[in-house]
Amino acid sequence: MLQKEWNRMNDAIRSELPHTVVGPPPEYYPLKCSTSSEILTPLLWKSLRDVLPKRILTYCVKRLYASYEDGYGLIPLLRSILVFSLTHRNAGTEAPTLLLFQMEANRDILIVYRDDCWQNRNDGKGSKNTLLMRFSNHHLCVWRADSESTCDSWVYIRSTDDRLMVGAGGKEGVSLVVMGDLYHGSSQRSDVFRNEPLQQTELFSIRNAELYSFVL
Repeated sequence: MLQKEWNRMNDAIRSELPHTVVGPPPEYYPLKCSTSSEILTPLLWKSLRDVLPKRILTYCVKRLYASYEDGYGLIPLLRSILVFSLTHRNAGTEAPTLLLFQMEANRDILIVYRDDCWQNRNDGKGSKNTLLMRFSNHHLCVWRADSESTCDSWVYIRSTDDRLMVGAGGKEGVSLVVMGDLYHGSSQRSDVFRNEPLQQTELFSIRNAELYSFVL
């Protein structure tokens, strides 16, 4: 008898409670971007969320730089990082960032993810956690640094006023070089990432570039 009364009271209380909206499952992370993008589309984000660290996927994706709005060049790109670090003291220059280059010839997208501090210096080496990616024909290719053959001379990522280098220092070529104008680039096979050339031709032109940071 007491059990029946308890069940009746329980049902009555449940009927008066507001319905709870169940959110998406943990494996689904919608794109939470503070600004619109020419490159980082929901389709691309759907592919990226499977390879990026899970801890950052619930963060807001904040655009720091867009070449078509802020001007072409590594200097304005690096300046945007400095401004962001000064205005968001909890993020700093060590906030994870995502750099995207849209190709002029075929609209492929070359992507670099880094979780270390951006530094404008000739001896920077970056982090072995750096990811090199290419999004082409709705397919994402990912290259990670070869952890079994690490060499002290390897450069995972380095940025200066005149160029950005990714995957340099091995016996073969450099995975990705983007010149200071953010328009001219090149790609070769590399010992660091074990990647194939990222484009059909060694030299290529860049249509657009965007840089994002992940913030709480």
